[in-house]
Amino acid sequence: MLIGQSADLAADPVLPDGVTLRRVTTRSDLQRIAALESIVWGEDWSWPAGDLAARIENAPENTIVLVAEARTEVVCAACAGRRRATAAAVRPGAR
Repeated sequence: MLIGQSADLAADPVLPDGVTLRRVTTRSDLQRIAALESIVWGEDWSWPAGDLAARIENAPENTIVLVAEARTEVVCAACAGRRRATAAAVRPGAR
């Protein structure tokens, strides 16, 4: 989770030399992200590829997936999704 003022977070990131950041939507890119997660966690994390693909297919305007690559290797990934607020979420003190 990332919380902050949207104006502060909207700045262009400063990336290390040789690292690129791009938005991805293809299943092959999503599978590359899942492969990275599998390496990081030491177990099968193939499921995010299908989950993210379904989110992008169903609501592309509400789903953003970013990948950072050093040359052609995925070194980091992030996703953000927007959901419609519920009455409980917008009422102060609601649980």
